Amino acid sequence: GNMAAVWIQLAVGLCLFATSLAQSPCQADQDCLMNTVNWRCLQSTIGRACTLDQGYNTSGLCTCQSEACEPTNSNQSTTKLQYLMIGDSVSMGYRSFAAAALNDTHETTHAPGNNGNTNWGKHCLDGWLTPTPSRWDVVTFNFGLHDLAYPDNEHIDLDTYKTYIADIAGRLRNATKPGTPLIYVTTTPVPSNPSSNCTLIPHRLEPDVIRYNKAALAAIEAVSDIHVCDLHKVITDHCGTNYSTCDIAQCRGPHFVGDGFQMLGHAVAKCVQSMQQWLTMS
Repeated sequence: GNMAAVWIQLAVGLCLFATSLAQSPCQADQDCLMNTVNWRCLQSTIGRACTLDQGYNTSGLCTCQSEACEPTNSNQSTTKLQYLMIGDSVSMGYRSFAAAALNDTHETTHAPGNNGNTNWGKHCLDGWLTPTPSRWDVVTFNFGLHDLAYPDNEHIDLDTYKTYIADIAGRLRNATKPGTPLIYVTTTPVPSNPSSNCTLIPHRLEPDVIRYNKAALAAIEAVSDIHVCDLHKVITDHCGTNYSTCDIAQCRGPHFVGDGFQMLGHAVAKCVQSMQQWLTMS
């Protein structure tokens, strides 16, 4: 009798474990956060109707799934100061301009690929800092455009976003050398009320950009010595606040055209250089 009870308990336990691993339906990452194994809302052949970020607003079916983080596997190749850039496709757009402007003093490494939303950042940060977090002399980081996009399979709500920004900032502070300049980069604006042929895909609204930026700035205040590089202001200084069109704004997306990415890259380089002067003086 006792043995049968043990087997029943074991079977129930295995069923519960299998259920926790099962791919539950989701619309966005927000639906998967309680799942430590399948923490990502990704395209599937089953699941719930969702809007796919990487498919540019194509509809599909999504379930909570696991996704492997890609670690930074480049090694230091110069004696220059080591700069780690963490961010989404906007940072990928300005990376080469920032790297060129800093080339005399810094070796710039972007964390692998598009660093997406805060959910991706929270899970993948340790790998991005590898193999030796003490290597980095300065880190810039941004999340926002993927979190605030809606409807979108990478959407994260404002409260979770704020919690995750604080988590990422705190872990960066603990993992890097004492006194390492950590710079939060504000999320860049999107056009307000663009013409119908330039509506953003996936959907992003400037009032949300402002709300998420405000939440991020509040979150990093709780962590010691996190500096801010205000790229949102760089764009609004050029385009005006609540612009619907601008010569450097992409039609239908949050990216930049013309001199836009160059402008952002030079602004980031200035932020990084100002930290170097701050370090020299302190």
